[in-house]
Amino acid sequence: MGAVGVAVTQRPLEPAVFAPAVFKDRNFDTNVISYCNGPDPEIGVRRMYHSTQIGPAPFTNAAAYRSPQVDALFDEASRTVDRDRRSRLYRQIQEIVVQDLPYYWLVETLSTRAWPARCEGFKPWSGLFAEAAFCKP
Repeated sequence: MGAVGVAVTQRPLEPAVFAPAVFKDRNFDTNVISYCNGPDPEIGVRRMYHSTQIGPAPFTNAAAYRSPQVDALFDEASRTVDRDRRSRLYRQIQEIVVQDLPYYWLVETLSTRAWPARCEGFKPWSGLFAEAAFCKP
């Protein structure tokens, strides 16, 4: 940041101190945090952008981002099981938050999943990870 003229004072915090400083006290100008969102936006992404997720719980809406339009789209997506409709709604959300930019993504990490050899049918890169999965006795 210094290379582009922004003075930064780093304040590394232990996890037990970081969570209350960021999510409860909101005692920061900016922070670097790793969110692990998973394949379904309802589970992992909603908590970062929906205004009802502004609060002291760790790994929720740390930016205190509020958008009635984004809230309404998340609410609508949570009520539908039609995959194409959900996909369109989440794309609309994505377009809005890319413009509003409450978060700036630095990296995208790969995830690893494992399951016992007696289990089959997992779809590791889909929102329906265990839809067709089964385990042999």
